[in-house]
Amino acid sequence: MKRLLILLLAGALPAMAAEIPASIRGTRALGMGDALTAVADDQNIFFYNPAGTVQRTGSLMTVADISATVSKDFIDLATFIGDNEDSLKNFDTLTPGEQADLVNKITAEMVGLKPTFGASLPNVSYLSGPMFGGLHWGAGAFAQVSGVVGFNPVIISPSLYYNVNADAIFPMNLAVKVKHLPFIPGGLGLGANLKYIQRGRVQEDSVDVFAMDNYSGPPAQMGHGVGMDFGAIYSPTPRWNIAATMMDFGGTSISFDALEAKDGFDAKASFTESIRQRVNLGVAWTPGRVGFSSFGIPLHDRLVLAADVRDIVNADSKIIENGGLADTAGTHFHLGAEYRWWFLRFRAGANQGYFTGGLGVDWPMIKLDYAYYADELSLFAGGERHPAHRLSVSFSFGSGNTEGRERIKEATAPKAPPATAAPSATPPAPAEKPAVQ
Repeated sequence: MKRLLILLLAGALPAMAAEIPASIRGTRALGMGDALTAVADDQNIFFYNPAGTVQRTGSLMTVADISATVSKDFIDLATFIGDNEDSLKNFDTLTPGEQADLVNKITAEMVGLKPTFGASLPNVSYLSGPMFGGLHWGAGAFAQVSGVVGFNPVIISPSLYYNVNADAIFPMNLAVKVKHLPFIPGGLGLGANLKYIQRGRVQEDSVDVFAMDNYSGPPAQMGHGVGMDFGAIYSPTPRWNIAATMMDFGGTSISFDALEAKDGFDAKASFTESIRQRVNLGVAWTPGRVGFSSFGIPLHDRLVLAADVRDIVNADSKIIENGGLADTAGTHFHLGAEYRWWFLRFRAGANQGYFTGGLGVDWPMIKLDYAYYADELSLFAGGERHPAHRLSVSFSFGSGNTEGRERIKEATAPKAPPATAAPSATPPAPAEKPAVQ
């Protein structure tokens, strides 16, 4: 029975060729097409833009942020298990022919799936409001589990590979806001993250599917590293943000310790892998109304539109090639929108060309967020769609507002009329008549 369940859980995901980023994607961001580089103003600043701290006018303390993700393929997997529950439970008592039929059915219906799921532990973070000199700071402790599992292309004896990472991330953030710039209008926010990463990895290149009943799994290999992120947000007007980030500046090296031979598993040598540097651009706009001039419908500053271009200097997945858009360009683009109404947040967007949608409930101290999204698993947009659902709940408290909304309020507030001299309480003396000569 155990080998059948593992067989079902093994989606044919590609093996990881490079170290994956230690990054937690926000549910709010995923509902907006993952376009948050110029919008981030909450705990997402640690993973989207370290300059986003300057967008707060007050502090924000998140005491717990918990999320869970399940893919559509995982739901299909659960449905398959439910429909074939009796055969799966009694697999060892089936005739050889029935066993072969069930394995063939699994191979035909399940091998092409990529059943993934994930979870983040109760993450905590703190973001300050503005301090002396326009400085802001933040800190956090985050944890998540991510993994890849799949079939090796062996016909005679099916085997599995898997690679599971458990990350603990401890970032420190420092940012500064320059409200007035020389020669150009607007203000500028600059920020940086210093982060310590602890990563545990459990990895196997080949496990015989039909020997899984007595399989216990190898010990985890532990690694650690220190990295830095840089970000900037320029606001030429109260309604516009233009942002740029350099995540994992220069590459973040993760050094893994050696493993001794234990419980029948071979020893593993120490090694070092690098998380590749990524350069991202983003823009965000808060329109005052829909339509032209004064005839449009007022939005009361509730709508935010955003766009990101991610990983713009990736040599293996180019945006521009031979003077035009490369075939891989579509995987770099993200579009998103968020509309605030009362305590509700409505979100929609496009993540690598695929529709995303989300809903948020923003109560005092409690936030619920849901996102439906799809990632591109191939190098080309439209090549291999992988949809998923994500749900999160966070408990937080703080003061102030986001700096962007405050800027708009100040810019759109009616100006007071100029002061005029008050009338004198004493009437002027009558003019003196000229003397008669």
